[in-house]
This record gives sequence, C-alpha cells and structure tokens, in this order.
Amino acid sequence: MADDDDHDEATEPEFTLISGREGFREALLTLIGEAQMTLNIHTYDLHRDIYATPAVVEAIRGFALQHDRARVNVLINEPKRTMAAAHRLVEFGRALSSRIEFRQLPESKRSQVEDCVLGDGRTMLLRQRPDDVEARIYHRPGTAHLRNQAFEALWPHALPARELQQLRM
Repeated sequence: MADDDDHDEATEPEFTLISGREGFREALLTLIGEAQMTLNIHTYDLHRDIYATPAVVEAIRGFALQHDRARVNVLINEPKRTMAAAHRLVEFGRALSSRIEFRQLPESKRSQVEDCVLGDGRTMLLRQRPDDVEARIYHRPGTAHLRNQAFEALWPHALPARELQQLRM
C-alpha cells in the first residue's frame, strides 16, 4: 500500500499553473484556508488589487485570529509603494501587530521581485514578477519547505517597515 502512496505522489504534478489576478487571489484564498500556523509573504509591494481585497483581508484576519500562535510575516521590497494608497491589510495589520508583522529588506538583501506566499512552509504560491499574469501553486511540501527556509533566513535581516506601521487611514 505504501508503494501506491509513493506512486501517487510521484505522479502528482509539482505545481499547478494559475492565470490572472483573479486566479492568483483564488489560489491565495485556498492557501490561507489550508494554513494553520504561519503565513510567510514575500512581495514587491503588497499589490492592492490582490492583498487589499475584502476577501483576502478577511481570510488573513480569520487566519490570524484562529489560534494564539498564528503569525503572518510580510517581507516587502517597496513599502513606500504600498503606503501610497490606502491598504486594508495594512490597516488591519496595524490593529493586530502582535500577529501580523511587516518588514522591509535592506537594499543589500533584495534579490527577488516575485510574489511568494508560503502556508506553514508546506504550500507555496509563486508569481515570478509582480506584473506577471501567470503564477504557480506548488503542491509538494519539499519545494515550499526550501523556499520557506530561504524566507526565514532573510527575516532576521529585515527591519520593521516603519512606513506601514505609521500609515493612517
């Protein structure tokens, strides 16, 4: 029976291709719904059309409040771009700063411009560039685990994104 399970995992595709912003939002909502303890988000500018939509903000709110240890860690390359417009997720994050943290990488550590969302280090949603219309959701935990380790290695080098902490709506 174990051989059947191994065979099923080997034949399961490593990722599923997602198309369009709506597809990305739907995949993001699924990933958030499946996560239990940690959401790690590395994004260029926390794109408003994705991360500030009522459905995504409510899903992240529900996730953050579901358990005392639930955490949302957000690495943003360009927090000033996020700050330029009112952003519901940032507003909520400011109200629940014990569970949602926004950090900015120093210039020397910024090497990627992609959007990457990791749920519990087991599932990964990845868009190579912020303006891409295609993304991939990775089903195999090993792939997400490696990317999650890279995220966790960057996290201590990031500084609080002060622009987002001080944002007034």
